[in-house]
Amino acid sequence: MSKSYPRISNIFLALPCIVLEAMGSSSTGLSHNVPNVISLDGSVHEGGGQLLRVALVLSSILHKPVHITNIRLHRKSPGLQAEHIAAVELARNMCKADVRHMVKDSHELYFAPRTNLTHNEYDADTKGHGSVTLLMQVGLPLAMFSSGITQFSLKGSTNTFNAPSLDFYTNAWDPLTFKFFGTNMEIRDIRRGFFPKGRGHVYLEVYPVQYLRSIDLTEFEEIVTTWGRAVCTPDIKIDTVDIMGDIAEEYLLTHHPEAYEKIDILRDQLRPFEAHGNGSAIYLFAETTSRAILSAGLTVQKYRGFNETAVQVAKEFSNLLKTKVCVDDYMQDQLIVLMALAKGKSRIKTGNITLHTKTAIHVAETMSHAKFNIVDNKDGTHIIECDGIGLENKLIDRPYV
Repeated sequence: MSKSYPRISNIFLALPCIVLEAMGSSSTGLSHNVPNVISLDGSVHEGGGQLLRVALVLSSILHKPVHITNIRLHRKSPGLQAEHIAAVELARNMCKADVRHMVKDSHELYFAPRTNLTHNEYDADTKGHGSVTLLMQVGLPLAMFSSGITQFSLKGSTNTFNAPSLDFYTNAWDPLTFKFFGTNMEIRDIRRGFFPKGRGHVYLEVYPVQYLRSIDLTEFEEIVTTWGRAVCTPDIKIDTVDIMGDIAEEYLLTHHPEAYEKIDILRDQLRPFEAHGNGSAIYLFAETTSRAILSAGLTVQKYRGFNETAVQVAKEFSNLLKTKVCVDDYMQDQLIVLMALAKGKSRIKTGNITLHTKTAIHVAETMSHAKFNIVDNKDGTHIIECDGIGLENKLIDRPYV
């Protein structure tokens, strides 16, 4: 099925609803005083923003109020930071939620949807180096279960250290969820923003679904193609991306000849209007006959030069292909919410279960009552199984294609 899209119109900031600050109610008292509120401890498992984002998504879609305490309790800068507040604001605007304690450094948050998810044109900005893709983790699922085609204008870092890159979403997450779950969206890369300066800009247009299909991705089969991108901002020498691409290819030639034979790595120096900040990165991808899409990638950091970065990415990529998993570390936790909401039983084959994935499963089981099971294989891989709740989008009366 081909994907076609109407032209994206101008994006504007959706009018925010009123934020109600809790007056004089303790963290414990709030959950007891408001009926049917789900209480979550934000310090469990990964203990960071992942729990908050998954909770916002499921609260908004399932119309379940949630009260989160101990948010990012053990982080260097605990509590809500700018990028987390931007995600809360985005979710709030889409379901006109009653929100309390949404202030910087707050260790708790109360979020209660007041309306169905409304399709519109939404704007969200981390106002710094916060990740655009972490905003996407909230906005995309909400748009899938909204009342129509939803458009987003998101600003922040597209290439940073502790979040999936925009390249991951455009090359792996979008095509994989389209093939298996039946999602449909367009992602437009307007301007790259490299950490720490940020100021990247991404347009999204997301079509609603009637329901999400289940996914069965447990067989690796054969490699169809491999590709990659070594990219840098204008003030980084083009030699940098040439060298990173060459190093990655040489590593694969030695350690995984099959992948090397099919690899095509684009070397790309962005033009001044295409990027903000100062940085470089390399990303590698592979697709198999079973339609699995695997990825590895890193943004170059000061303590790790571009040579070492290229070797590390190539090594991780080669190991993924050798273990014949069907879902990489970044992908596995990104699929948990979709599996929980999908119709039928989903199964994916992964490597080690990450803390982010454990966090997402914990929240999904608590809030949606979907049932997850992890099967440990003898070769060290794992199968994540989920009996989804089969949620249907009652806000639309026809499929959007």
